[in-house]
Amino acid sequence: MAVTQPDDPIEFLGKYLMHWVERKTIQSKNEKYLEEVENKAKELHFEESAKGAAAAEKFAFAAERKQKLKTFVEDLPKSFKSKDEIMAACVTFLSEFLEVPSVYIARKIPAAEGFQETLKYICANAGQEHIIGRKLVKPPEDADEVVAASGLSFDVFKLPSVPETEEELDENGEPLPLPPPPKLAPIVIDNVMRDSRVKFFGVPKLGSFAAVPLELMSLDHELGAKFEYNEENAETISQNKISSQLMIAMDTIGKYRRFTEEDLSIVSLVGDSMVAAMAAAEEDAYAKHLKCLDVFKPLAPAVAAAMAEMKDEEDQCAAASTGELAEEEKSDIGPLKEAEARALFWTQRIINTPISTASKALLEYVLPMPTVVTQLLFAIGCVLGVDGQQMRDKGGDISWNLVRQFALEPISSTALTYSPSNTMTVSKEASIDNVKVFCETNNLLDPTAYPKHLQMVVPLMNWLQKNIAARELAVQYFRDVKQTEIEIIA
Repeated sequence: MAVTQPDDPIEFLGKYLMHWVERKTIQSKNEKYLEEVENKAKELHFEESAKGAAAAEKFAFAAERKQKLKTFVEDLPKSFKSKDEIMAACVTFLSEFLEVPSVYIARKIPAAEGFQETLKYICANAGQEHIIGRKLVKPPEDADEVVAASGLSFDVFKLPSVPETEEELDENGEPLPLPPPPKLAPIVIDNVMRDSRVKFFGVPKLGSFAAVPLELMSLDHELGAKFEYNEENAETISQNKISSQLMIAMDTIGKYRRFTEEDLSIVSLVGDSMVAAMAAAEEDAYAKHLKCLDVFKPLAPAVAAAMAEMKDEEDQCAAASTGELAEEEKSDIGPLKEAEARALFWTQRIINTPISTASKALLEYVLPMPTVVTQLLFAIGCVLGVDGQQMRDKGGDISWNLVRQFALEPISSTALTYSPSNTMTVSKEASIDNVKVFCETNNLLDPTAYPKHLQMVVPLMNWLQKNIAARELAVQYFRDVKQTEIEIIA
């Protein structure tokens, strides 16, 4: 004002103050705007940092998950030795890794004479043990309608159909190579409640189902060790692998979610590792089996020689058992006394060497026992009072491992004190009449029915035959003469 010397100093000063207020207002707005810009920049930076951290965490989780899968697959053959352990580890890992409530493994049993193709469940994760031993029988393929609750898992073993094509030639007129044959593929059912073929082993609930097929060239069967004999009767043993088809199946029943392609890829990867580990375990088991067979070799001729010597002794024991009976007693109780003497003779012999040694050697038999031998030992167990259900698995099949546990143990020790005249409470299956029918139906009392390398079981067959005869006579004698029952059916 001093410099410009305005005509109206008061007006000049007023305008100056008004401009000053206006500038201050603009400056305040600018400062507030800059503050908002800085705050937004900070928020954006925080969001970007959080996104980066989340992405890094997600990447680290995926990398850790991938490494966990890789480690399990690589370590599986080294971490477990038996097939049961390998399968149990796989279903447990898949259940936890994929967060699936139910994972189980089934083996396909091919159709045989008089039997349909069957799926038998052999392993399951914790909480699903009730499915182990269960079986599904394949419905007839020529059925007019879909069989409800028949199990759709059989479809996983169906090869896709290949349309017929004309032969193609290359530019030189040579036939082009044929395309590779189709492979088995997984099956997925997104909603099990909408497929009537689904078999529920519990309460039907919403969920998805998936199954992945696998194939193992297996030694784990009755003829896994193949025996051949030349003209000089020299024995040679070789491996005999057959195709064994398996499936790893899983469901989300009760905890619904769908399966993804990634899930199936993971199951396939674990399944391939499982098959490789099981094949290695079978090779180890086969090596142990050969050592067991080496023990058997000297036993067969020793047992045969012992049996030849026993024939005359058995007849002498039988004759002596009725020597002191009066003539009228011989016709009444004589047959029972003679049968009991023959049974007791074999009881006394099979707990002594070499027959006892042969019986104990069966405990170390590694590969599945031939069915006829397993059935023989099952029948002996029933005669000795073992509950037949104890020797059957959950699917109702006679199990070699259970027979070995419950029937073979008493046979191979001095605990065999069975007497045909004992009063016993038995199951209907273990009644002497049913045991006899079981033996006749399965041809168990024919010594030629047993494999050459297992002829040492023939003395056990003789024991069974003599005791069945004695037990029948005892049951009849006590019923007719003593008016009492010595066999009580539970």
